[in-house]
Amino acid sequence: MNFEMEGLMQGLKILVVICPLVGIYGIFVLLRFFYYTANVAESANTIESDSLTEYLRQSSSIILVMYYKLNCLSI
Repeated sequence: MNFEMEGLMQGLKILVVICPLVGIYGIFVLLRFFYYTANVAESANTIESDSLTEYLRQSSSIILVMYYKLNCLSI
């Protein structure tokens, strides 16, 4: 298993542990934090834009868009 897959699996394990503790809204807050952190880090050129960072940014933005659409529909 390569390095990126190990990191992804560890991230999923952390989410499974954190999700019951912080609830669904907390997960979206964390995803938003990761999304903006990836954007800031890339714009500051402190890290290279590797595939894991790109995957994290895309998946978190998709989940955030779905959350906001569901939130607007429920109002």
